[in-house]
Amino acid sequence: MVHGSITNLRQLLELRARVFPEKVFLIASADGRSFTYAQFDRAVNRAAAVLRSAGIGKGDTASLLLPNSPEYIIAYFACWKIGAIAGPVNSFLKPPEMAYVISNSEARVVLVHEAFLATVQTIICGWLGFNDQDRLLTVMPLFHMNAVTVTSLAALYAAGSTVVTPRFSATRFWQTVSDYQITSFGSVATMLSMLLNKFPAGVPEEMKVDQVSVVSVSVSNFTTETQRTLRLHRGNGSQIFSRQTAPG
Repeated sequence: MVHGSITNLRQLLELRARVFPEKVFLIASADGRSFTYAQFDRAVNRAAAVLRSAGIGKGDTASLLLPNSPEYIIAYFACWKIGAIAGPVNSFLKPPEMAYVISNSEARVVLVHEAFLATVQTIICGWLGFNDQDRLLTVMPLFHMNAVTVTSLAALYAAGSTVVTPRFSATRFWQTVSDYQITSFGSVATMLSMLLNKFPAGVPEEMKVDQVSVVSVSVSNFTTETQRTLRLHRGNGSQIFSRQTAPG
């Protein structure tokens, strides 16, 4: 029986957890784990908190790549709890098909089981074209998923390396890129705008930046200002290739 005031699944789960806290709701035949309604709701709240900490909110899409398990159901409800869109990915697809689905899902985050982690790692590196010769720059805050995935974990996946800095500084940025021979860095449009304001003529000619090939830019909307900031250029007029990524 569902109360007439219940209008969504979040409310229904919370009602069940209040009224039947000790009743078993979910049992996993694979390992015998079980969750009461209260335990399940707490697990969902923890997963929802992780999504929120990654900047996921109402209307955002989270791709789900997991096997049949309690975690899959928890992931669904975590999305619904915060108003996000759960985007399940068929785990029987081949890696190129998975890459197509995830790439066209508008997902801001992928919740993935360790069984599929290698596949997702390959997809990420394939998106950005990294290899073992790349040295990435982690300049964005590490609570930002761009910093965690695009410039930290991606270096590991590609067998490359990464340089981590305490914070972004427009004044010191190109010197860091030059000193450490950075090949790619993650950014947001605001950072690129600050660089352009600091160096309106382009990257200082004395800086060694010819090795930079990809700038991964996380933007929430592709405005005229964003398009301007993506036109990052060297002092000699040649352009550093910039690629837009989903905001994270």
